[in-house]
Amino acid sequence: MRGWLAAAMAFYVGAALSFRLGSFPALHGDEAWIGLFPRELARLGFFTFHGMTDYVGVLFGLLVAGVFAVLTPSAAALRLLGVAANGAAGLIVLAHLWKRFGSASGLSWLYLLGTSAFFLFESRLAWEVCALQNLLLALVLTACGRLVADEDFGFPAVWLLLQATALGVHNHFIFVSVPLSLFVLSAGALALEKDWSLLRFFRLASAALAMTALLAACQLLLTDARWQELRWAAGPFLLLLPALAAAAFVRFRDRGDGVLRALFGDGLFGGARAARAFRVFLALGLLAFAVYHAAPLLQIWSNVALFKRMVSWDPPVWVSVPLHLWAAVLLGAFVLYAAERLKGTRLRQLPRYERFLLYWLLCYGAIFIAFRHTSSIRYYLIPSFLLMAGTAVAMPRVGWLSSRRALLALAGMALCCNILFWREMLGSFERRPFRFRVGWRQENSGDFMPKGRLREVMRREGICAFVSNSTFIDLPLEFMMRVEDLECRSPGKKLWSRLCYECEGPPYFTWEVRDAAAR
Repeated sequence: MRGWLAAAMAFYVGAALSFRLGSFPALHGDEAWIGLFPRELARLGFFTFHGMTDYVGVLFGLLVAGVFAVLTPSAAALRLLGVAANGAAGLIVLAHLWKRFGSASGLSWLYLLGTSAFFLFESRLAWEVCALQNLLLALVLTACGRLVADEDFGFPAVWLLLQATALGVHNHFIFVSVPLSLFVLSAGALALEKDWSLLRFFRLASAALAMTALLAACQLLLTDARWQELRWAAGPFLLLLPALAAAAFVRFRDRGDGVLRALFGDGLFGGARAARAFRVFLALGLLAFAVYHAAPLLQIWSNVALFKRMVSWDPPVWVSVPLHLWAAVLLGAFVLYAAERLKGTRLRQLPRYERFLLYWLLCYGAIFIAFRHTSSIRYYLIPSFLLMAGTAVAMPRVGWLSSRRALLALAGMALCCNILFWREMLGSFERRPFRFRVGWRQENSGDFMPKGRLREVMRREGICAFVSNSTFIDLPLEFMMRVEDLECRSPGKKLWSRLCYECEGPPYFTWEVRDAAAR
């Protein structure tokens, strides 16, 4: 019965994730940049190792170019790869939680996916962080299950961890936080508990961190000019590095046990002072996380931040308050679960992998402040995905959430959330853009404004050039122009446009048709 329920829920999540993929939400400027990148590759060849910035790799752009080689370029084709990757990530974690923690945790995971605008809306976006991070993180989680729960340190599991972290860091440098958190986790477990079963994992986490640091340094140093000179040597080296590192680790995986036992036993990292220092570090890191990131996470998990950001809808108080309370219950379930298991000797009594996952979430929270001390929504993808997995484990293990009333309340909130989701996905609302705050950061809903009115102006006037004003407007229009083959009947004209925050009604743009000499 639970298997059929899981299949139905997974099918529903997949349908909601892919519905109106080409038009909802409206195309963002950064997505359009990715969509135009294959044209640059076709024109210049494999000219760069980077994406839009130095800390973003070329991987996603290459994959999109591959999709466009098979499918006709369009907004739906641009987003297809990310939706497929995120759908796969959801299924991988579902199988992982079902196997390691039982069917109740698997169903809880599907519940969280199906009620999360962060997953259903943000995962559609053709940004490298939105498209690939969840899948790579799901692979890391799967590898950790084999390494820690099964104690399988053979080549496949070791390679999977190293390969996923390498691709994650190339895709976006924020993924360095994943191997760093695993390193901190294993070092802390050795220092606090003398858990010698994690010696191998500590060495592997150290190797993953060193390898990803090397990859990040290479990515920064490989400017476009250097890449042209070195790509035939650098490309194969960087491609094979995870496999070479995995083979070396498997060959020498038990070397140095005596040294590490001495260091974490009564040595430099094993005494009472070291244990106390680690506890202080963990406490201060989690305090910083709470100060900077608890409020934004609550806004994101309530879905209110996503409604504001992606569809310019500011829910009324009678909607936003219940949504925030519901999100607080979900996040509170994990906090209570963690607090109960950190009391006394409860932590040591947990199954090894459950203890590992709890430690990982705490350590990731403690080090996340080193990577982000602002509240840009997309940078919460990794902590939110990990926290969703932890909450899925916690929900069946928090007694009051298993009562009939609690389950009915959770089902009611799921229904309400999905009514709101489908209202937005089925509708074609033109709402005034506005600025709002997510935690410490000011966000702008105008980046996702539908550009259909401006596209009609271009079509009517025969314009296919722009007076540069805002890439968040011009790049989506240029992408539409390229994929729709708009006729350039007026080469002497350019379109100038801007968002209109002060307009009383739609369209919330102002525009002018100017001479081509205009700037």
